[in-house]
Amino acid sequence: MGRVKRIFLLTFFAVVACGLNAFAQQQEITDTSKPIVDTPKAVKKATHANKRSDTAVSGLLQKIEIVTAVINDANNLLERGFDTLDISDGLPDVEAIISTYSQSGNEKLESFRSLKASKSILLETTYKLKKWQASLAEMSHNLAEIHDRLHVLSRDSSWLVMPEDSVLRELYIYQLGSIVQKWKSCDSANKQCVLRIGILQNRVSSTYLNTDAALTKVNYQIEHFQKRLWRPEEPSIWKANEINTPRSFFEVITISLQGMQKVIGAYLSTNSSHTIGGFVCILLLFGWFVFNMKRIRNYNENSKAVLSNLVIIQLNPFLAAAVFVITFLPFTYLHPPPSFITLQWSLLAIVYTVLIWKTFLHWFRKYWITFVLLFLSVSFMNIIYFTTIAERWLQLLLVVAAIIMGIITFIKLENPGRELPRYARPVLIFFIAQMSCALVANLFGCYILSKFFASSAVYSILSAQALYACVQIVVEAIYLQFEAYNKVSFFVSYFNFHAIRQNLLKGLNTVAIIAWLIILFSNLNLYDTIAETVKDFLTEERTVGNTTFNFQSIVIFLLVIWVASFLSKLIVLLFDHNTAGGSIKRNKWGSALLLIRLGIFSLGILFAFAASGIPMDKLTIIIGALGVGIGFGLQNIVNNLVSGIIIAFEKPIHIGDSIEVGGRYGTIKEIGIRSSKMSTVEGSDVIIPNGDLLSQHIVNWTLSSQFRRVEILVGVSYSSNLRQVEDILKQIVFNQEGIEKNPSSLILAHEFADSAVNFRMLFWCDNNNFIVIKSQVLIQVHEAFKQHNIEIPFPQTDVHLRSDIPVLAPDKDATDNQSSKKEISTKPAKE
Repeated sequence: MGRVKRIFLLTFFAVVACGLNAFAQQQEITDTSKPIVDTPKAVKKATHANKRSDTAVSGLLQKIEIVTAVINDANNLLERGFDTLDISDGLPDVEAIISTYSQSGNEKLESFRSLKASKSILLETTYKLKKWQASLAEMSHNLAEIHDRLHVLSRDSSWLVMPEDSVLRELYIYQLGSIVQKWKSCDSANKQCVLRIGILQNRVSSTYLNTDAALTKVNYQIEHFQKRLWRPEEPSIWKANEINTPRSFFEVITISLQGMQKVIGAYLSTNSSHTIGGFVCILLLFGWFVFNMKRIRNYNENSKAVLSNLVIIQLNPFLAAAVFVITFLPFTYLHPPPSFITLQWSLLAIVYTVLIWKTFLHWFRKYWITFVLLFLSVSFMNIIYFTTIAERWLQLLLVVAAIIMGIITFIKLENPGRELPRYARPVLIFFIAQMSCALVANLFGCYILSKFFASSAVYSILSAQALYACVQIVVEAIYLQFEAYNKVSFFVSYFNFHAIRQNLLKGLNTVAIIAWLIILFSNLNLYDTIAETVKDFLTEERTVGNTTFNFQSIVIFLLVIWVASFLSKLIVLLFDHNTAGGSIKRNKWGSALLLIRLGIFSLGILFAFAASGIPMDKLTIIIGALGVGIGFGLQNIVNNLVSGIIIAFEKPIHIGDSIEVGGRYGTIKEIGIRSSKMSTVEGSDVIIPNGDLLSQHIVNWTLSSQFRRVEILVGVSYSSNLRQVEDILKQIVFNQEGIEKNPSSLILAHEFADSAVNFRMLFWCDNNNFIVIKSQVLIQVHEAFKQHNIEIPFPQTDVHLRSDIPVLAPDKDATDNQSSKKEISTKPAKE
C-alpha cells in the first residue's frame, strides 16, 4: 500500500500542478483541463506504461538537479531581488504632495516665485515617479520570466517516465515529489510578488497622471504670468494702499520662510546624494591643493617663489575649492527651486567674500561689503511669495541705494591706482541699467518684473566675480600640478605651462562668459524661452529640392568637427616646444603628434557623420567629389597632405631641428598636416609646404647630433713662428667655454697663400650657440696675436701717378711738359 500511495501522490501532483499533455494523450483523454487520474488502477496503468530502462536513470537524476537549481535561483531572486520598501515608504508622501497641488485652485494667491517652486517640486516628483515606474517595470518583466521558466518545466512530459527497478523508482518518485513542493512554493511566491508589484504600479501610474495634470496646470499659470509680465499687476506705488495687500509684511515673511523651508527640505531630501557629492568634491579638490603645495615645499628649492605665484589658492585652499564647486554646482541640479538657488548663491557670496577679502583694494572693500548686504537683501525679498506695500517701498529704497552705489563705484574706477579687472566697467554699467529698469518697473506697478531686474543685477555682479575667480583657480591648479611634478615626472616635463596658460585663458574666459549669460537669462526668466525658440528653430524640418534636413544636424556636424579641431590643437598646445624666452626645445614627438592629429581629424569626420544622422553612403559621394576636385585643382593640397604623412613616418626633421632649406636657415617650430613652420634667426616665421620639404635638399644640422663643427681661417705673416702660432691657437680653443672636448679640436696649417700662411681652427660646439662662440674665439685670437706681436697680413694697394701727355702753354717752360700718365700698381704690405 505504501508503494501504491507514493505512486498515486506522484501522478496526482504531476498532473494537477504541471498539466502533462503527453500523458493525457497516452490515456486517450480529449479534455486536458479535467483531472486525468480517477482511480488507483489508472495510476498503476499509467506508471506501467511509462517505464524506462534503468540505464537512463542517471540522465533523469541530472535533470532533477538542473531543475532544482533553477527553482532555487528563482526563490533567491523572489526573496532578495524585488525590494519595494523605498517605493512603498515614499509613495504616500508623494501622493499627499500631489493631492495638495490638485486641490489648490486659488491662482490669485500664487506668485511667480511660488509657481516656479511648485514647478520645480513637480518636475522632481515626475523624475522620481519615472524612476519608480522603470524599476517596477523591470521587476514585472523579471517576474514574467520566472513564471515562464516555471511553466516550461511543468509542460515537460518526460517527468512521468519511471525507472523499471522498484528501488530506483521509489528514489525517483521521492525526489520528484520534493521538486513539486518547491515548484508550488516558488509559483505561489511569484504570484504574490506579481500582485504586490501590480498594486504598486497602479498607484505609481495614477500618481504620475495626477502629477502630470498638476504640472500642466502650473505651466499654464507660469505662461499666463509671463504673458502679463510687462503689464502692471499692481497699482502704481503712489496709488497703492492697504486694500490691495490684505496680508501684513511680517505675515507674508513668515509664510514665505515656512514655504522656503519646506521646499528646500523636500529638494534636499530628494537630492541628498547630489549635495553630498558636491561636498565630497570640495574635500577632494582641497586635498589635491594641499598635497601639491606640500610636495612643492618638500622637493622644490624655490618653493616660496613658486607658491608666491598663487594668488587665490594660497589664501585658503579649502575656501578656494568651495568657491569653485559652489559656483558650478547649480548647473548640475535638475530643476532646482528658486529658494534653493538663492540659498546657494547667498552661501557663495559669503564664502567668496571671506576668501578674497585680503586681495581687495582698500578703497573697494567698503563698496563690496555694501554690495554683499544688498545682494542678501534682494535675495531675501526674492523668496517672498506675496506682495505688500512695505515690501515694495523697501525694494524701492534698496534699488535707489544700489544705483547710487554703482555710480559712485564707476566714478572711483576712473581714478588712477584703482584699477579692477577689464570686465568690471561693462558689468557695472549693466548693473546700473538693470537697477534703473527695476526702479521704473516698481514705480509703475510691474513689481514681478522689478524683482527680476533687481535680482538679475546683483547676480550679474556676484557671478562675474565668482566666475573670474574660478578661471584663476583653474589656471593656478594647473600651475600647481605642473610645478609639483615637473622635475620628477617624465610625462609632465614635456608640457609647456607658459603656452598652456596663454591659450587656456582664452577658452576658460569663453566658458565663463557663456556661464554668465546663462545665469543672466535664467534670472531674467528668459532662458527657457530662448532655449525653446532655439530648439524649435534647429529641429524644424526643411526641404531643399528632394533633400530634407534640419539645422540641428548641421550644428552637430560642425560641432563635432570643431571638437576634433580643438583636440588636435590641444595636442599641440600640451606639447608646445616654445619656452617662455621664445626659444624652441627639440623634441622627437613632433612626427607622432602629427599622426595623432591626423587620426583625430579622421575619427572626427566619421563621428560627425554618425552623430548628425547623415547617412554614411553620403560620405562616398563626398569622397567621389573630392576625387574629382583632386583631379582638377587640389593636387598641391593632396601632395602636401601626403608629404606630411611621409614626414611623420620617415622623420627627416623634428621640432627644434636647425635646418637649411631653400637658401634659408632656421629652426623647425611646428610640423603641421599641410605645412610646417620654420623660425629664422631674423625672427620671422617661414611657412613651408610639406611637399617642398620633401622635394628640396634639406640640410639638417641636428638630426643625429646637437653639435656642429665650426671652421675659422686665420692667416699670419711668413715671418711668424708657426709653432708658436699653433700653440696660441690651441690654448685659445682649449680654454674657450662652450667648445666640446670630445670630439677634440684641431689646429692645422692649411696653405701658403699670397700674403700669409693660413691656419684652420676646427672645433665642435652646440648648434644653438655656435655664432656667439665663434665671435669669442675671433676676439681672443686677435688679442693674443697682438700681445705676441704676430702680424696678420692684409691686402694693400699703392697708387702711382705719372704725367706724359703734352700740354699747350704760351711760355717756353710749358713746352717741356709733353705728357702726363697715370700708373697704378698693387703689392702686399705689412700691417
